[in-house]
Amino acid sequence: MNLEENGDIPQHVYSDLGFYPLHVAAASGNYFTLRELLREGHSPNSTNFDDLTPLHVACLKGKTECAELLLNFGARVNARSIDASTPLCDACAGGSADCVRLLLKHGAEVNPSLLLTSPLHEASLKGNKECVELLINAGAQLNAMDCNFGTPLHATTFMNHAECADILLRAGALVNATKIHQTPLHIAASNNYFQTAKVLLEYGANVFALNNQNKKPRDLLCQRSGLFYDELLRLESTPRTLKELCRHTLRVCVEPSNLKSFVNQYLPTSLAMYISSVGV
Repeated sequence: MNLEENGDIPQHVYSDLGFYPLHVAAASGNYFTLRELLREGHSPNSTNFDDLTPLHVACLKGKTECAELLLNFGARVNARSIDASTPLCDACAGGSADCVRLLLKHGAEVNPSLLLTSPLHEASLKGNKECVELLINAGAQLNAMDCNFGTPLHATTFMNHAECADILLRAGALVNATKIHQTPLHIAASNNYFQTAKVLLEYGANVFALNNQNKKPRDLLCQRSGLFYDELLRLESTPRTLKELCRHTLRVCVEPSNLKSFVNQYLPTSLAMYISSVGV
């Protein structure tokens, strides 16, 4: 079979994937070519130079039908690439909620061990709210640390995804988690991400936290004026209300990974709304 004759496959894909037929067909979403190759006996678990399987590539490109075909032919759902990434990590990195659903249905590990990063970190970096929610509902560890950013909240703050930050925090992510003494609020301040900072502050971000340079978030702002600066200054000079402090303390005391289910299953509606809400 001459894959180069298929106009659906961009020429540059061949060099990128090392001329591996299954990988090329999966990346291009060419379902019928992929099926024919699998029927001819090509292994669905073949790997290229980065130990990426065709399933990794299909999920990264968001080719759900090809991913399902590979799984039906015996592709390993938790296969590891050279950097220990799984297809679920790549589906999240590609922002494909359909691939995430498919992989979870086939038993993908939502918290695979010994990774540089987690699927939830990838989804948070991408800013894909649907993927983030799918992973949280599947039991993703909200406060797992990766090698680069810290927690998923650190990662989504770095990319200025305010809505994803809100989803993580509402589910129980620790707003004041630190990576080398840096909180998400430090990241928001150093990049002047006011909208994301507002979400962090609503959930009790500590304006007095010191990073490894002994600086508060306000110290990291480039401008010594404006809405962001004024808000941090106000919070430094005005203590939070007892209601806010109680809400934050309750959220921290409840096991973060179980906050959502705990609130929804075991608490009266009024108390559940109190813990889940933000602000005054």
